[in-house]
Amino acid sequence: RTFLALHELRLPGYAVEQETPMALRHEHSVPEPDVKIVRGRSEDYPRGFVTTADVPLVIEVSESTLAE
Repeated sequence: RTFLALHELRLPGYAVEQETPMALRHEHSVPEPDVKIVRGRSEDYPRGFVTTADVPLVIEVSESTLAE
């Protein structure tokens, strides 16, 4: 629902992605947040993952692991 709501906004110059990887600085892991807003389009990043500099909003929805 979150993805669809953000996607329907059709933010100019941004794309909404669902469960796709992104690179973090100084980390070896590649998290896949539930939803994120990315500057440009997915096609603008053909050689690698988007980074934190390219992602103004990350959303992780968690009910089962909330206590952790």
